[in-house]
Amino acid sequence: MDGGVLSFYGDLSIHDNDYIDKLKYESGPGLSVNLTKHFDRLFSLSGQLLAGKLKGSNYASSFNADLIEYNLNVRLNMYNLFYPYNKGKFGVTIMAGVGQFLYYSTKTSYNEGGNSVTSHDSRVPEFVYFIGGGGFIRPTERFGISMDMGLRQCQSDWLDVLVKNDDFDYYTYWNLGIIYHIDNFIHKKPVRNKARIAHSNAKLKHL
Repeated sequence: MDGGVLSFYGDLSIHDNDYIDKLKYESGPGLSVNLTKHFDRLFSLSGQLLAGKLKGSNYASSFNADLIEYNLNVRLNMYNLFYPYNKGKFGVTIMAGVGQFLYYSTKTSYNEGGNSVTSHDSRVPEFVYFIGGGGFIRPTERFGISMDMGLRQCQSDWLDVLVKNDDFDYYTYWNLGIIYHIDNFIHKKPVRNKARIAHSNAKLKHL
């Protein structure tokens, strides 16, 4: 389970170079759930479900959006790549993924005669691509703490309800999460010592 901040970069954003104001005026809360399968010490595949809010503004308009995203991403543990004897208590990862997202956005335009409100509903899922990185610490075998950041490019310019210059919108997701490690659900049954059973006259319960 992860929680964090979604920040918008697009036509209705003017604080791209000031991260404090970006957090204040052009960011919203996000919440996500990840399921990760580790194939070896280096590679893993994750599925993520993300829900959150975005907002942005310029001097003439502002917008708010509700967003749901689902994606698949591949991760490479860079720390294990350079330190192969790491015991898995710490890691630094890079990731790349692809997904789809749904959103509903409302834009308010400020006019002298009164404000006008325009909305846009994605209706069908739209594609998003992203890259990012992060790290984790596992103080115990079961629990850990993770931090990630992903930069996402929408394959649409409608997220802020303002189409301009044919540039796609972007958003980032910074998150802090709790890791819970799950063992394999299927465990192999212990193999009986058939030779011992076959050559013993004792009952099985005494073996």
